[in-house]
Amino acid sequence: MTSHEAPPRQVRIDDSPGLLHHALRVRDLCGLHLPVTADHPPTAARVDPRLAGQLSAEQLAQASASWPEWWRACLSAAYTGHLPDGPLVRGAVHPELNRALAQAGHPPHFASLDDRPALRSAARATWLLHQGGFTLSQWTPRGPRIPAEPTAPITEHQRYVVGQGVAATVVQEVADRHRVAKEELRAWLFVVPGDQLWWRLSRPGVAVLTTASTRDLLQLRRIVRQTVTSFLSA
Repeated sequence: MTSHEAPPRQVRIDDSPGLLHHALRVRDLCGLHLPVTADHPPTAARVDPRLAGQLSAEQLAQASASWPEWWRACLSAAYTGHLPDGPLVRGAVHPELNRALAQAGHPPHFASLDDRPALRSAARATWLLHQGGFTLSQWTPRGPRIPAEPTAPITEHQRYVVGQGVAATVVQEVADRHRVAKEELRAWLFVVPGDQLWWRLSRPGVAVLTTASTRDLLQLRRIVRQTVTSFLSA
């Protein structure tokens, strides 16, 4: 898991939240049937017939019904890992993170999904088939790679660095507007693959957004501002 910290460190951008990425791979590649809702990221990958063919119609329905709860558990685990005293910040053992990960499940066995056998089968099959099957160009912070246009003014890496600078600027703006020290503000942004503009506030100070939303600087400013402000208002 890679964590990029936009100076100042009040905004943490995690571009590879592994459990979130895997949950989305299971949803998309296994062809789970979920109602369209604004709470879940848009589909980012096509169904893999090798995986979809392993689930009966009944198993597919059961896995689909269990997925939203698993997604929430994965979100909780991703957030807990970035608490100020969490292991991704200072390398310490964090009991709360261990509990969150236990609920979300550890690859490759996903034992915590024992009570949801259809979803566990889908999660394990996806992990075994695709754990090494996604290249960095397919699952980067910027989503499925799109060939750069010949006249592209900046590279993807440069665009991401600019986005980090935008986040830092917005933090200062929010601090000035609310007359608080910027050190009191926090925001955690978890980036998942997706070529559609989409983001959701999962809890105060925590947002999930697609890679497309990191490319759109106006969208990114809006996301950071609302996420930071929600933390301040909690």
